Amino acid sequence: MLGVIVHWAYQKHLLVDMFPWLAKSAERGSWQTSLLVCAISFAYMDLTSGVIHLILDYAPFYLPGLGMLAKGFQFHHHDPTAIIRISWYAYASHIHFLCPVVLFNVWLGDGSRLLRLFWVWGGLWAHVFQTAHRWAHMPPEFVPRVVQTLQSVGLLLPSERHMLHHQDLESQFTILSGHTDLVLDSLSGMVPAARYDLWFLFGAFWFLIPTYLDVCFRRHSVRLMGSDGPSKQDLLKTFPTDYAAPNLQNGDFGDLAEKIL
Repeated sequence: MLGVIVHWAYQKHLLVDMFPWLAKSAERGSWQTSLLVCAISFAYMDLTSGVIHLILDYAPFYLPGLGMLAKGFQFHHHDPTAIIRISWYAYASHIHFLCPVVLFNVWLGDGSRLLRLFWVWGGLWAHVFQTAHRWAHMPPEFVPRVVQTLQSVGLLLPSERHMLHHQDLESQFTILSGHTDLVLDSLSGMVPAARYDLWFLFGAFWFLIPTYLDVCFRRHSVRLMGSDGPSKQDLLKTFPTDYAAPNLQNGDFGDLAEKIL
């Protein structure tokens, strides 16, 4: 995944899109658009953290792949401070299974610059929500002061809010800022958290929504951020299809070249 991000940064304008005020390139978008994408990605990943948390809190251990992740999440309920006794990377890496999901989404819709920017911020916020979860379980004296400030203003999950989840395990699932619990708790009131199978289907559709919107509104995203050049669809449209197949045995190479050019 890191190699893909480096490729996007140097070949697909990612650095310009993330920090447009530092670039002089004519390809850059506006800083307002960049900040808006960052904020939307933050809210999206806050809710995403809750959906993942909910599914893994109730998924059975026998499911291939998913069961192993669920076992770690559900063990956390029995030993909440275990996540602060292991290294940051050991815990943060638990969400690296999202990397192929993100790459598949970008590939599936021939992702625009806007979609790539959205998911790069999303990857950052995914690591932040894992870290915010650890901070929510740390004694206050071990939490950096800047983090305490972000918790107090509501940008990161405060410990008091997260402890509500550990009281009943049926609400307060989000672990980035906690604000989208308002949405997720309302939904889990209609579809019980114990129905992990239905929530898994919801999660699959949830991850496809950014790609769907990117495809539907590609013209607008290109106007906001610019493009990488002709898309695959544009290239296919320009290829001539109104000529008969040439008879190569008779040397019709010239006619073929003339029609293509």
